[in-house]
Amino acid sequence: MLFKGRLEPVIIELERQRAPVVVISHQAVLRALYAYFADRPLKEVPHIEDLID
Repeated sequence: MLFKGRLEPVIIELERQRAPVVVISHQAVLRALYAYFADRPLKEVPHIEDLID
């Protein structure tokens, strides 16, 4: 798994959910989660456009 460490337990729990989930977090964490679920390379995380305008 690319996202070892702090995000790994969060990712595991998010993958287990069957209902929509709202994640409230810092922008860097949201970008990392977005990259994981969108199957984007980890090196692209800093360059993902702002998710919130």
